[in-house]
Amino acid sequence: MRLRKFAKLVRKNGWLRLIRAGGSIWLGTGAAVYRATGLPESVDELTILTILDFSEKEAAGIQVTEADCELGDVYGMDLRDAARNTMTETLTMLATPRGIRANALLFGGRELIFYAENLLEPLDDLIRDHGEYIRRVVRAKADGEGYIVIYDGLEVVAALTPLEICTEEYVTALNDFAALCTEQLYKQGGTP
Repeated sequence: MRLRKFAKLVRKNGWLRLIRAGGSIWLGTGAAVYRATGLPESVDELTILTILDFSEKEAAGIQVTEADCELGDVYGMDLRDAARNTMTETLTMLATPRGIRANALLFGGRELIFYAENLLEPLDDLIRDHGEYIRRVVRAKADGEGYIVIYDGLEVVAALTPLEICTEEYVTALNDFAALCTEQLYKQGGTP
């Protein structure tokens, strides 16, 4: 995980979660958690803020929470490597509601789950270097809410909370846009 990119997310949303689970350190924002390899389990709030290079003024504006969790229940998410997954298919279309670039995964046959693309930025190096081993799967919390788990090979490296994209307003706008695209295709001499 690239700590500089993680720090950028923390600066943007003002949340930092320091989580000790399963003998490792996980760092989180309000929307994602990432395995932070190389950090001692004894790391505390002041140390992590220093490692992330936050000034005293910046640190004052960040809400930091610390938690000791079981790996099977990190804020309701199961981050164990061998937990039950639902396999997914990454779709090639991006959604951009409210200016947020969102990727979609198809799972369970015909169900969609969206996540903010920028949440993968702390994993940029990992994705670039191990792209063929990176998998995105869906898991469900006890209440049935889905979340996205990112694997590098057989190890969980991150978990992302989903975005609520499919509102009536968004689907209406999408249908209008699809109609305009179909009309443009006809003008260019194509057929859908």
